[in-house]
Amino acid sequence: MSNAVPIINAVPYYPYNEPPIIPEDNVKNKQEKELLKHIISIEKGITDSKLEGKEKDVIIKARVNQSEFRQQLLERYQKCCLCSITDKALLIASHIKPWCESEASEKLDVENGFLLCPNHDKLFDSGLISFADNGKTMISKHLKYDDISALNINENILIPLTEANKKYLTYHREHIFKKD
Repeated sequence: MSNAVPIINAVPYYPYNEPPIIPEDNVKNKQEKELLKHIISIEKGITDSKLEGKEKDVIIKARVNQSEFRQQLLERYQKCCLCSITDKALLIASHIKPWCESEASEKLDVENGFLLCPNHDKLFDSGLISFADNGKTMISKHLKYDDISALNINENILIPLTEANKKYLTYHREHIFKKD
């Protein structure tokens, strides 16, 4: 038999800005009382924290002509290469060979890009998916089965490729894709 203590009835709801009021008759034994004290101390720590939302000035590097690169990909694909989402606000110009690892001539080369929705862009950038030279989707073993299903991806999805895409995909498979 388990020693777990149900605490549903022991911890009444209270607003975070007010101290908890715990009716004595709700606490039935010493173990519940200790657990309740622990929960209250955590809640107090949260309400007493001195975190503040602040801003600071920073200097950033901005990608020049990235919008032109995106426009070229929108004209080429018109939708996410994997799931067919067409809402332009949800589409990302994703580099096959990452911008930071590309030569200047590769950074805006339309052949170095796919149009992807945010989920598929994140999978691709993280190396959790890539594409074979025939366009077949490759899925990393690091991606959990439940996530594969939820993200609606499978190895039978084919994307259109040009010969020039394949050069960049070779780099992606060798340096970004998580094989094992």
